[in-house]
Amino acid sequence: MPEPRTPDHTTGPFFPPAFVGQHGNDLTRHNGRAAEGEVLELAGRVLDRRGRPAVNVILELWQADARGVFHDPADPRHAERDPGFAGWGRTWTDSNGGYRFRTVRPGSYPALDAGDWIRPPHLRLLVLGSGLMRPLVTEVFFPGEPLNQTDRHLSQLEPGRRSRLLAVPAPDESSATGRFGFDVVLSGPHETPFLDD
Repeated sequence: MPEPRTPDHTTGPFFPPAFVGQHGNDLTRHNGRAAEGEVLELAGRVLDRRGRPAVNVILELWQADARGVFHDPADPRHAERDPGFAGWGRTWTDSNGGYRFRTVRPGSYPALDAGDWIRPPHLRLLVLGSGLMRPLVTEVFFPGEPLNQTDRHLSQLEPGRRSRLLAVPAPDESSATGRFGFDVVLSGPHETPFLDD
């Protein structure tokens, strides 16, 4: 007799406080050392299809360091990585759907097994939350980067959707840190483009 089919489960809704470390959203310090490069802040909101805040959503950020090297032994240039850069961080959204990361502007790097394709500086975000059937992954690019024009991920999207992957500069005269805004829309007509969609 076949086993009864159980309902699918979403990736939430409960994440314990210990799931996100106290400074988990700051990638600029690692093992007591400061990261090299231009420090920047990425902040925004996670929204549902109706524009309402998505609360208690987990966001994970990973990226290359300012040298364009990943903090991952699989990177062929791993030995050249910045020892002061964490490479990965995690945070969650507040009651307004807001999140914030402190990091450095990543360097460009050659894509593995892709000929002469050089990836532009970008951040990668993974999103986990209640109601999501799987983790969602997107990339955040910086406006004005010449390599954006030839990036294979960006070029697959029509211009209207491509612009949804560009961080928005948020000038702050009182801070030496570059600030960028990036909202994540989980579904609907203004949905953020996600990889594998």
